[in-house]
Amino acid sequence: MTETFARPQAPWALRLLPPFPAIASRILAMASQEEVDIRELSGLVKMDPSFSAELLRFANSALFSLRREVTSLVSAIGMVGTDRVKTMATLVAVNRMVRGSRHASGRCARSGFTAW
Repeated sequence: MTETFARPQAPWALRLLPPFPAIASRILAMASQEEVDIRELSGLVKMDPSFSAELLRFANSALFSLRREVTSLVSAIGMVGTDRVKTMATLVAVNRMVRGSRHASGRCARSGFTAW
């Protein structure tokens, strides 16, 4: 007797979400390696200006109580660590996805489509 299983379908709301940004996926993959070259990672981070700015802003926050301003991504990554870089990359990517899904849900509402 052969059993067949239906492939589970994602809820319609999940299908409206934009894909996880590719640059964030690459940053997460590189930062997750056991031996990370901070210069390579900073080169990858540099490809996303908004993430670069967030990272520098975080490195210069009161949390680290520095006497000098951190101006290079290499220094910022070295200071905050790769775990925090991964966390920040995830948060920035999810924030962008949520903002993108709000626009998508607004388009649905304007077109008269509702989930109920």
